[in-house]
Amino acid sequence: MLDIKTGWDQPYRVVQGDHAAAFKIEMKPSQNSGNIPVHLHILLDISGSMNAGNKLNEAKKTCCFIIDQLGEEDTLAVSGFNDYVNVVTKAGTMTAERKKAARDAVGQLQAAGVTVLDKALDHILDAIGPKVQRPTFVILISDGRPTDAKGAGVSELTPYFESANRIGKSGAKVISVALGNPGAYEADFFDAVAQQTGGPFRFSPRASDLRNVLAEDIRVIQAIGAQEVFIDFSFSKTGTELLWFGRAFPDKQFFESIGNTPRYSLGTLSHDQPWTYIAYILTGGDIETASGRQKVGDATITCQGPSGPWTGKCGIEMEYTDDPELLGFIDQGVRRWKLELEETDQTMKAVKARKNGNEGAFERHMDAAKKTRSELGKSTDNLDKFRKTKKGEDMSALGDLLKSARASRRPQ
Repeated sequence: MLDIKTGWDQPYRVVQGDHAAAFKIEMKPSQNSGNIPVHLHILLDISGSMNAGNKLNEAKKTCCFIIDQLGEEDTLAVSGFNDYVNVVTKAGTMTAERKKAARDAVGQLQAAGVTVLDKALDHILDAIGPKVQRPTFVILISDGRPTDAKGAGVSELTPYFESANRIGKSGAKVISVALGNPGAYEADFFDAVAQQTGGPFRFSPRASDLRNVLAEDIRVIQAIGAQEVFIDFSFSKTGTELLWFGRAFPDKQFFESIGNTPRYSLGTLSHDQPWTYIAYILTGGDIETASGRQKVGDATITCQGPSGPWTGKCGIEMEYTDDPELLGFIDQGVRRWKLELEETDQTMKAVKARKNGNEGAFERHMDAAKKTRSELGKSTDNLDKFRKTKKGEDMSALGDLLKSARASRRPQ
């Protein structure tokens, strides 16, 4: 049902003492296992500002594109929101007739009023229920900051995040999309709403790009091959424990922790996007530990596939050695890992110092980050580019810098 690959960032460890290393687990559904029908709920901003820049027309075209991609067993609902929540089409399977009806209903939408998003999120909660039965995704498309019923901007955002969190706990993911001029919305807000559910944040400054911005997400959603994926770790060797567990975000180029519990929920897996998970494991060795490969535990994966439940297990083995040449290789790997952490840390401190206007600290941290990048044999172009900019002058330079810093957290 699932194809699983494993590997260590360090292939050997010393026979004595404690040792921590990253164990990589890559998973994707088997090629012949089939797809699971999904439910999609499009939540579209139809406030008055969507009339500007042809945003509403492009959003409606994108909705029709999404409708056309769905299979007959998939289900769809569409809601618009402004002062009120407007049910455009109720949830139902995507037969040819229902697809046409959904496209026609979307085509009739008009923009007016303000952006009352809190009621829209509550509407989603009511529509999907406390526990979804199939992979469920909410595509939220909006061009502005949330407002109250009178059109005034809101400053207390906690209720929005709490609603998004409840959506996530139901098993649904929100893909939030900010549309149009970045000055009209707060990207951090839409990003936080999506993160509460484990979903991604997208933005489309040009309305005409909206379809392309969402095309990859729709392709991945259409290739869901496993849902309710869980992983459990058990260790048989004394002195072995799990220190940290996280997953890779290919579109963000960094690793993120997904909790600290005995059983980890991994959500859904797509045929088109294998996920990589990182388990940082501490192992111990005493005077009686001999050289050679030893099993320290197991990772058990369970999921629901198109044909029912599935369980798989992969052994976690560690190669113990007292060979000085191999141990020297480990020393080099550990030193590089420490340098990469130092580089990321100094870069983030430099960004914080620049934001706080502390130019002295900014220069010190930039010097330290450049020194470690040079030792690692990496380019310092992004550091030099950001250093030449003034506070708030060039956000693209900051974005390039943060992207390169976060990429350094990935295992070599």
